[in-house]
Amino acid sequence: MDGNAQRAQLAGQVLMLLAAWVLESWLLLAATAVILGVGALWWPAGALFVQIHDRMVAPRLPAVPPIDPRPARFSAALGAFTLAGVAMLIASGSPIVGWTVVIGTVAAMTAEIVVGRCAPCELFVWAARRDLVPLARPLVGR
Repeated sequence: MDGNAQRAQLAGQVLMLLAAWVLESWLLLAATAVILGVGALWWPAGALFVQIHDRMVAPRLPAVPPIDPRPARFSAALGAFTLAGVAMLIASGSPIVGWTVVIGTVAAMTAEIVVGRCAPCELFVWAARRDLVPLARPLVGR
């Protein structure tokens, strides 16, 4: 996986979250959480927008050096849990708090796309450098 694929994953998630917010659909929000969860479990093969990028966009672009997929996988898992909780919060009758968290998440993901640095990925790298995360192999490309 390369950095462009990670940005494609983020862009797809942002679009789904914005659609959920505009439509006020906690079901679409829950679907986004499921897509993130599947992607986290089977990264990168299960990451929907990474696969779309790899099959449709990447062949038309120059080769980009690969990056370590583990931080992005951690980020997807964290996002899946967060969005699942927010969907339950909205479904149970607290839409103001839930949609506020969604807009904050969209802002953070948009910043990640623009800047190229993923906050949960950096948290994973920080934890790995302090031996808080057991690693079978050292981090590459960060």
